[in-house]
Order: sequence, then structure tokens, then C-alpha cells
Amino acid sequence: MFLRTYAGTSAWVERRYFPRASAVQVVSPVDAEYLKRTVPQARIEAIPIALPSLPTARSQTGLELAGRLPTVLFWGDIRVPHIAEGLAWLLRNVLPAMVQRAQWVVLGRAGPSAELRALAPNVQYVTWVDDIDDFLRSADVVVLPDADGTGLKNRAIHAMACGVPVVGTPSAFEGFAVADEIEAMIKASAADFADAVARLLALPGLAGRMALQGRQFVVASYGTEAVSQRWQALYASVTPETVTSRP
Repeated sequence: MFLRTYAGTSAWVERRYFPRASAVQVVSPVDAEYLKRTVPQARIEAIPIALPSLPTARSQTGLELAGRLPTVLFWGDIRVPHIAEGLAWLLRNVLPAMVQRAQWVVLGRAGPSAELRALAPNVQYVTWVDDIDDFLRSADVVVLPDADGTGLKNRAIHAMACGVPVVGTPSAFEGFAVADEIEAMIKASAADFADAVARLLALPGLAGRMALQGRQFVVASYGTEAVSQRWQALYASVTPETVTSRP
């Protein structure tokens, strides 16, 4: 009942007030498309939240460092049901298909449930790190098997900004125009997901190119300069020409 009331109230506000605004800003293209359909007479602009400080990218892929197993890192709060569901799917369907030796690590903000532990006893669980950027950069591949969810996925953006190749389900990349096999691996089936991880582990050149292209995408789309330019353009388009800036 609460959700229905909330949805109805939101729709009423959108239809009544959004057409009166010079522009309505949202952070996700998915939200923008919804509003354009719902309130076609309103001007809807999708401008994302900028990364306040762009993480430093690692200079080389982990596979170029000899003497250790590569690391595959799952990142997400496993206390959230749909994120835990994605991890269970990964452990149940993707991990058994992997033939490359690797250390699988879960940065999950909580310890595993009995079910998750039983699915893959050798997976390492980490609940807290002091420096998330350093931890991400230590991975060879970041996996985001999100089972559901809407809006921008900041974990994908952050990992790509750190210069790490990312493999995720379509839900993990919802809200931004990443190209599959270019800036990241976007795979829906367990077989394709496992194959993408395997190729990144086996082919350092592919992993390095994807890491570079992923970071370039983030800088161009979510860097402070890029986002501020979009805001300035929006302000200029809605400000009367007679208004001048004060000295």
C-alpha cells in the first residue's frame, strides 16, 4: 500500500510540476527516458553525478606481475538481497565453469551466510578495507553479477575509474552507455560471464586495453570537468540573455 501511494504521489508531482520548470535534471538516462514518456511536455536532462576525485589508475594489469595467482574480486554489500542473490548466482553457476586458477575474493561489508559459504568454501570474504581504491587496483578482474536494481551503478563506474577490467550483468551497467567488449564485459548468461572472466585472466593485452578504455569512458562521462561543462551548458540554455553575471 505504501509503495502504491508513493508511486501515485510521485506521478502526480511529475505531471503537475515538471512541465512548469525550465528543465528537470536526473542522474540516470533510464530515469530520463521514463520521464520523457510520462511527461513529454517537460524538458528532461540527464546529467550524472561527477566523481569528486578520480582514483589513480594502476599502471599495469595484475597479470603482468609474476609470482602470484590472479585475483577476481566481487564488490558489493551482500546484506542487500539482490546483491547477495547475484553473488549466489556467481558462485553457483560461474565459478564451477572456471578452469583458470585464481583467488576469488568478496568485498561484501559482511561475512557470508551459511548458504554462500557452502557454495564455495575457498572464496575469501573481506568485510572492510582502509583504502578501497588500492584494494580495487590489486584485483585483476572485478565482477559485478547484480541480479536486479535500478539507477546508476557507482561500483562499476568506480572500478573502471581505477583502471581494472570489469565483468558484469546488464543490471550492473544499467544507466550508462558502456559498450560490451569495449569498455567492459556485459554478459547475461553464466557461460558468457565465465568466458569473459577467463579471457581477461588469460589475455593480459585484452585486460589492459579494456581497463584503459573503461577508465577513459569514466573520465569523459563522469569526471568533474566533463560534468561541469554539461551543467554550464544547461544553465546557459535556461538563463535569460538579459541576465549578466555580477563582477
